[in-house]
Amino acid sequence: MDYEENKTIFQKILTASNSEEIETIIKSEEFFKNVDWVPYGNNANNAGQIDQMHEPENALIEKISNSIDSILMRKCLGEGVDPRDKERSPKSMLEAINRYFGGKDKIREKRSEIAKELLRLTAEGKKERPTLTIIDKGEGQTPENIKETILSLNRDIKEKIRFVYGTYNKGGVSALGFAGPNKYDFNYLHLVHCDISY
Repeated sequence: MDYEENKTIFQKILTASNSEEIETIIKSEEFFKNVDWVPYGNNANNAGQIDQMHEPENALIEKISNSIDSILMRKCLGEGVDPRDKERSPKSMLEAINRYFGGKDKIREKRSEIAKELLRLTAEGKKERPTLTIIDKGEGQTPENIKETILSLNRDIKEKIRFVYGTYNKGGVSALGFAGPNKYDFNYLHLVHCDISY
């Protein structure tokens, strides 16, 4: 399959407004016929991690928290500092906010500009079952390492990074528990796009 075909399929998926439309694309496109699908976290018994939130609002907060973590890590990496470096990286989220954004007051003052540049949340579809899209300009992921980061469960990915909120490597997946037409349908989809071009 060539670049143009891949791009066309990706654009179809990106513009789909709900998981049923994505499922139709996956079932109809030849590209997906030979895909070796694996369970999230490479664990068939993953329902316990996915079904950890009682309210969809909490699952959304987890996704936004992960985006903020990723933005802070990108800022740290942009200084040439490994986020796990105990000597050179920020020692707390407050220190990271002060260092990279000039403090809480500066964030309040410029929150619209910062949000437009670094983090977006959009909603479409029906009010009772919207499709939410979160886009951040965080550290970025490559197709090679995404299964070890975003698509993993219960790993110590951020445990040694002192200035991030999410450290248990399972909160982001909780949105899947609310992705289908009913709370206990875990066969629905969660689209993750890797783009390190910016």
